[in-house]
Amino acid sequence: MVVDSVNTLRSSGDFTIKEMAARLAHYGWPVSVATLTGILSGRKRGSFTIAEVMAFARALNVSPLYLILGLPKHANLPAGPLFGDERDIGSVAAWFEGGYTMKGHPDDDLVRENQSPQWFVEAIARQGLRDVLDHAHMLRMIRWQAAQLVAARDFQADDVARVLPAAVLDQTYFWDAVNRLSAARAMQRRLDPNWSISLPPLPNWLQFVDVEPSQQVEDPMNTDLRTLTSEDLIEQARQRIRDLIAEAPPSDLGRRDIGND
Repeated sequence: MVVDSVNTLRSSGDFTIKEMAARLAHYGWPVSVATLTGILSGRKRGSFTIAEVMAFARALNVSPLYLILGLPKHANLPAGPLFGDERDIGSVAAWFEGGYTMKGHPDDDLVRENQSPQWFVEAIARQGLRDVLDHAHMLRMIRWQAAQLVAARDFQADDVARVLPAAVLDQTYFWDAVNRLSAARAMQRRLDPNWSISLPPLPNWLQFVDVEPSQQVEDPMNTDLRTLTSEDLIEQARQRIRDLIAEAPPSDLGRRDIGND
């Protein structure tokens, strides 16, 4: 399944085997062209290490989970003892993230199942990993909202209203992301230090969320939002807004929710 997905993505990206080998070497897996040819033909390998899957994912710029689940080639996981009846890709993806519990071993009763390593791992994931994932997502959301607000300054008010949803302009999305960021950080502080996962430090401008998260201390439109995002994201936001203005009529723009992209 990994080979199928790698080959599909490699073909769509028009990478030769030699170029793919160079990319893998760049990300820490030096492999010869001959060996890689054998791997991607299905002759040399029946399995991959986690590190190798990650190297493929980095080289192709996709999630490792995308390759592990056999996307985009396969609609379901293969039948067998590992997944049993749980062949739905969505359920298994949620299991990877700790948000879904597979059916227990046939010998497990409910009491033993609640004492099993899987239960313990899920408990940690529910209390820790989900918040870490949400924290990372909300940081990206804040940067994207900031980029849109910066880009909005380049246009007349009527043009901005045509392109950006009101929830972007009135900062609803921005502050929703800030509040969710705060909640994730608060949850981590309540966990046992032995269970919790360290969160990255906040940018200076956002450090107020650890003190008084619900207080909107200042209007982001009056803040140097470039401290919250990168020049690349700002330029991308600008270009996207320009494209929407040029290509989409106002009636279509009104139906697009681009604030959470």
